[in-house]
Amino acid sequence: MEPFISVIVPVYNVEKYVETCILSILGQSYQKYELIIVNDGSTDNSLEICQKYQGENVVILNQEHRGLSSARNLGIRFCKGMYIAFIDSDDWIEKNYLEELVRGIDAEDIDIVQCGYARKINDAKTMYDKRFAAKKIESNEQILYEYFVNIMVPRK
Repeated sequence: MEPFISVIVPVYNVEKYVETCILSILGQSYQKYELIIVNDGSTDNSLEICQKYQGENVVILNQEHRGLSSARNLGIRFCKGMYIAFIDSDDWIEKNYLEELVRGIDAEDIDIVQCGYARKINDAKTMYDKRFAAKKIESNEQILYEYFVNIMVPRK
């Protein structure tokens, strides 16, 4: 059985980017997901843009501006998925993003999957980090800490 994924997108004053983000999520090749958009007290048109996409698998939650972590935590409280994906509202994802994450999870009964990114530096140059890491997390808190410090945090 394919896992259901909750995609959480915190939104705060990103009217220039949020529609591209939402469309990249709605265009996924993997269809077993819900999109939870958490409006973190935006004062621009971000909420109105998000509301255009509210529907069966797109939920919008609102809170006063409390910051990124608070918005993510609110999304977690409402998610139904077996797994959670966090997407920043000024980013977009490739069409096969969720499919690849599920493939990484299924490969060896993995708990956490991290993928790379592409960052446009200027019109002529794009920086790519093609890192893909998958890890089974033991109950030991030290293992979890080491994972986040050594694998999840990008090195300079």
